[in-house]
This record gives sequence, structure tokens and C-alpha cells, in this order.
Amino acid sequence: MPSLAMYPLSPPTDSKEYEKIIRDYCEKKFGGNVYLFGRTGQHQYGVDVVSEHLARTIGVQCKDYGDTIIKEKDIDDMISLAETFRPMLDLFIIAIAQKTDANMQRYVMAKSQERVSRSKFPVAIIYWEEVENYIKNNPIIFNKYYGFLYNCKES
Repeated sequence: MPSLAMYPLSPPTDSKEYEKIIRDYCEKKFGGNVYLFGRTGQHQYGVDVVSEHLARTIGVQCKDYGDTIIKEKDIDDMISLAETFRPMLDLFIIAIAQKTDANMQRYVMAKSQERVSRSKFPVAIIYWEEVENYIKNNPIIFNKYYGFLYNCKES
């Protein structure tokens, strides 16, 4: 019998919905006070979601690019903008609603190591496949964003 794990979930096409999913992901993953930062039209200093827990501030930049290819310069630009966020971040995460890209993962890991060696915040990248797996393993979150799939019945 097929399981939910076999069926792909499409990332939302609405950027605000994607940010809310990432907020819920971070709440489960990091705990603490997790919230969307700012609103449309406000300067967000490269951070869409914030997690504050145990004197640690994590900032997340959400990108629902669809088929747009992320380049190293895009990563560098996001990091530079996040450096202007106050209070200073302890970790910066780039959440991209695309398929996992090993080249970008390697770039971000190397960039993070280089930054840590200079006493700057580390950087991580997560892709839709990781978030999708989280959603599929959390019935409350699955129902919140994809519950309509239960209502799809043959006529």
C-alpha cells in the first residue's frame, strides 16, 4: 500500500504561505519564540523568520523561487544583508523552495566554516525536500497546510 512519503507535496506558490510553513518548521526544529519578522513593505534586513531561544537568535531568509537557479552571488548577497540584522544573529538559514542542490550545499557549508573561523555567524541552507519531509511527519502541520488533500475524493 502506498504511503504519504511516496507522494510529493508542492511548495506553496504564495511567498507568505511559504514563510508561515518555514515559521512552523523552525518552531518545531528550534523551539522558543518563533515569529515572522516585519511585514510586506518593511525593511527586514534579510530575515523573514526569527527564532529566539536560550539567548540564541536564528534568522531565516525564505526564498520561494520556483525554477530560478540560485547562484553563489545570491547566497553572498543574502548573507551580507543578514549581517545588518540587529540583534546580531547566532545562525542564519536560507530556506529555498527548490529541489536540493549539492553544489549550493557545498558552497554554503564552506562559506559557513570560513565565517565561523572569523567569529561570524554560521550559515545553513535547507531545501523544500527537507521541509516537505518535516510536513509529512507532523500531522498537525500537514493538516494545516495540506489538509485539503484528504478531501480529494473520486466522484
